[in-house]
Amino acid sequence: MRGAADGWSVEGADSETFVSELARAHVDPPIEQTPSWEAVDEGDPDRETAGHYLIRRDGETAGAFILTRLVAHRLPFFWVRHGPVWFGEPDAEAEAAVLALVADEARTLDPKAIAVRLDMRTPAEGTLAPQGLIAYDRTVVVDTGAGVGIDDAGAAGEAILATFKPRGRRDVRKAVRESGLECADETGQAARDFSEYHAVMAETAGRDGFVPWDADMYRQMIRGLGPDHCRVYAGRIDGRLACWSIVTISGSLAARYYAASETSMMRRHATDRLVLFECQDLARRGVRRFDLMGIGSDLAPELMGLNEFKTKFSRSVVDVAAARELPLRPAVYQAMSGARTVVRRLRSVRGGGEDR
Repeated sequence: MRGAADGWSVEGADSETFVSELARAHVDPPIEQTPSWEAVDEGDPDRETAGHYLIRRDGETAGAFILTRLVAHRLPFFWVRHGPVWFGEPDAEAEAAVLALVADEARTLDPKAIAVRLDMRTPAEGTLAPQGLIAYDRTVVVDTGAGVGIDDAGAAGEAILATFKPRGRRDVRKAVRESGLECADETGQAARDFSEYHAVMAETAGRDGFVPWDADMYRQMIRGLGPDHCRVYAGRIDGRLACWSIVTISGSLAARYYAASETSMMRRHATDRLVLFECQDLARRGVRRFDLMGIGSDLAPELMGLNEFKTKFSRSVVDVAAARELPLRPAVYQAMSGARTVVRRLRSVRGGGEDR
């Protein structure tokens, strides 16, 4: 156990205790903060789970997190991905105290570690915007709970549509009438062979200016999480793959983790139709909140192009904690940052961008 001022401490725990504490608090964490994600990292030699931890204050559990050790450019760092998972709303002092404790733990686990990364609502002194990652502080969460428990698909769809903005309802209804898109759950097919889906992702990457992962990474994610925690939804026109998404599920929380579409389908609003299908299927599975995973803001201007599409699926946006990094070896961290800047410039010249 590591302690800090004001009674804060972090305590290592086994995965069973970790899960039971989350359940006791009635919290559905992001998928990366569940033991299920560990099977995804097993396929990457540069990623491993460093430990499960409980956040305590004066002996009471206030949150939990999974710490991951990663290697980038042959340098190790530690990441609490989409965490810590707080059981209540933390203030700036609480976040700073836990950051210090995570940093101490990282130094003990690997003295060569150059940084720790975690999400914070209030950036602590000494932290920086993360390297190699677009950090966002706003997202859109679709209320699929409106359709939970409604057996009739049409009625469930109408209940979900009622939570969209008027623009969203209009675009989705138009897509249902005119796009010709046939939607289906293709999880099993994508787990067997991801090449068709990856071709559409490559087209999306070229259009939007980022560098996609290779097909094996997506397939490993689907297989590692398994069908209870990961679904692949797809839309086809006359059998041709037009758009798809990978959606993760953690209890009543889902996230639209990756998505891609053919450029020719954009004017047909094909993806709008797919989003409604996703919401209906997720509602049937007991999901109440469907996170569309980030929109643009002053912090993340790179994502502004997503706002028009994503914000029509909810009447409001949600402020979330954004990723921050604390350098543990400042000189080495600065040198790596310079190298990454060169890589980003080269990718920009090639028409690519950072991995998302």
